[in-house]
Amino acid sequence: MINSNTRYISIRSLNDTKNIKLIVEIHKIDGKNFRYKEKISFIDYNVNFQALDSKYFENRWRVGMTDYKASVGSFKIETNELVGISLWGVDYNKNGERAAYNLISGVLPEYRRFGFGEGMMEYSINLLKNEPFKIDKLGLEVVSTNERAVKIIEKFGFKIDRNLVVYSGTLKAIKPKRDHQIVSRGNKVLVLKGKEILIDKLSPKPLCESPWEYQTKLLITDPENLECWSLIDENTESKEPGSTYLLIYGPRNFVEYAHFESVEKGITLMNQLSLKYQNIISFLQEEEEIVISVFKHFNLTLKFQEFEMSRPIDLGIKQNKIFNFNDRIYSKL
Repeated sequence: MINSNTRYISIRSLNDTKNIKLIVEIHKIDGKNFRYKEKISFIDYNVNFQALDSKYFENRWRVGMTDYKASVGSFKIETNELVGISLWGVDYNKNGERAAYNLISGVLPEYRRFGFGEGMMEYSINLLKNEPFKIDKLGLEVVSTNERAVKIIEKFGFKIDRNLVVYSGTLKAIKPKRDHQIVSRGNKVLVLKGKEILIDKLSPKPLCESPWEYQTKLLITDPENLECWSLIDENTESKEPGSTYLLIYGPRNFVEYAHFESVEKGITLMNQLSLKYQNIISFLQEEEEIVISVFKHFNLTLKFQEFEMSRPIDLGIKQNKIFNFNDRIYSKL
């Protein structure tokens, strides 16, 4: 229960990482709530949060290009306690636009449903549209079944760009059928790591571009944890990936890119991958039929769907304000 004497909340920029320990606690709470209540939008869906320390989150937000000056928090004015956060990664997108992507938004359970999430979003928009950020476009992800969150996000002018399906599960080797064995005989697996991976050499490109936090240009900033697995001719000494390949980011067991020339070749590659990685997760579009078929062969399941949403920073219309923009934000308590 919230203390009735707690009347004021300040929403302001985080500025630095001094609050990272508190941010981690909110993230862990949200992770737990998702597993049991399926209410939280912005979490890592394949991780036991309670077993992680702050280094995992520091690495995650560094790779996501988190800009703490562009991120905001809700603080109790009396105690300066952090009760809510909204982290934004800032970079240029594929269209050359200056973009900010919401990596996580969360409010401690006892402070929810008082409008602080909406307040942080409005504050963020106002912050990011001006100097020194001058953002052109905002983006985020939300679980499609989280109807309340979707409605709030749409209220701020965000539109659905695409619907992603998320597959995950335990990866166990399967006994190859005869046609798979024939494929295996003529190929071997090439594993490249970090700076050995020439992203531009990967061909063909996957149908589905990964969400912000899992894009190659971000993951490559942590080269020791990014691997490229591919099938190549067993008689070649080439270090160039074949056309059946995948990129996997170790700390999250995340398959970031995957292209399989056939189901048989995909199964051959995934069988080898299972010797190192016991669990995987991947975001896909439904058009990735061969990849999804391979995943189903390994009994990976569709865990949920999520919307990738965006809006231009300037909608060209005047929106109703939820809060007054000043350093002291009055809560509804």
